[in-house]
Amino acid sequence: MKQQKEHWVKTLFSFAGPCKGKMTLSVLCAILSVAGGFVPFWAVYEILLLFINRTATLNNIMLWCLVGVGGYLIRVICFGISTILAHISAYTILEGIRLKIANRLMRAPLGEVMGRRIGYLKNIIMDKVEDLEPPLAHMIPELTSNLLLPVGLCSPDCPGSVYDPHVLSHAELQQPVCSLYGGKQSCKQCHY
Repeated sequence: MKQQKEHWVKTLFSFAGPCKGKMTLSVLCAILSVAGGFVPFWAVYEILLLFINRTATLNNIMLWCLVGVGGYLIRVICFGISTILAHISAYTILEGIRLKIANRLMRAPLGEVMGRRIGYLKNIIMDKVEDLEPPLAHMIPELTSNLLLPVGLCSPDCPGSVYDPHVLSHAELQQPVCSLYGGKQSCKQCHY
């Protein structure tokens, strides 16, 4: 009976046991970072609405500027924390893989080890294992967050998504703009 080989992803994550919490926290910080990156755009949108509605005051503008700066700071700080935790986890996993390879080499027959060139062994222990760092340290937190947040914003079940009935309708969003261009007859869709 043939023994089935495990999938490489399952094997790789079997080494992630000591750092599952750090990887999870890294992904959560990366998601917060992406969410914080949207805040400055929202703040600029709100400032534009203040000017369109002719209700702009220095206090309102400063408030939204501070909100935008706060969002940017959240983005930078959470991204830094996410990157640090992801790299600590990645190199912990790589250490475990290298130790397991060294342990297997210690138990391998001497003739088998001596029959290989040192460059071949170095290539496996150093270079091939090091190639696992980009997916572990970058793709897992960054790809997850960069895909998860936009999908959540477009999901009909997510509060605050573009499909949420509490989000302003076309007429409510366009009313100030339509009134600038001639009032009720300017926008057939808004009926203003």
